[in-house]
Amino acid sequence: GAGSLRIKPFFEKIANEQGVQIEGLNEQKTPLPSENALGEKFQEVRVDMRLNNISLPRLLTFLVEVEKGSGFMRIQDIQIRARYGTKLFFDAQIKARGLSPAG
Repeated sequence: GAGSLRIKPFFEKIANEQGVQIEGLNEQKTPLPSENALGEKFQEVRVDMRLNNISLPRLLTFLVEVEKGSGFMRIQDIQIRARYGTKLFFDAQIKARGLSPAG
């Protein structure tokens, strides 16, 4: 609905500010378990994305800004792989999760 947070623009805005390129951003919303009191107002959002060819300082800044900027998204899992032939740049796969207004 109108109240639902726009996930993709949120991540893209931070990426643009940080000079980071996001690839393959996927977003999945699932209802919260019925016993969860927040379930009527919120749903869970899971986001995964790739950041290719990124330096570690830039990656860390991006992650900090995501958590700081939203107040509701938390980084859940990060996989960092070295790129062949360079020690300074990496490919990162990031999973984040949070709450989004239901409806």
